Amino acid sequence: MLDETLFENDTPLPFEKEHFNGVGSADHDLRRRVLNFLVGREMPESDLLTVDAQHGTVVISGTLPSRRAKRLCIACCRRVAGVLNVIDEVHVC
Repeated sequence: MLDETLFENDTPLPFEKEHFNGVGSADHDLRRRVLNFLVGREMPESDLLTVDAQHGTVVISGTLPSRRAKRLCIACCRRVAGVLNVIDEVHVC
């Protein structure tokens, strides 16, 4: 069951804006928004995760301590503006 309290006060978090010229800046911004969302929601062990983004598809990988943490992580990723698809490569230890 999803812990809906994670989404209370669901306000956007500020993220460090980096200016890039060329291809990939939208992907970089999306990646940063996903990472900030996970950290801002105090996801357990979010520092052990890797997030990549390309054209609205986010690939999240790494290891989390429980299936519950994994479900919450994926649910959080799906809530970020600009995420069209989430590819789950997260393992549970």
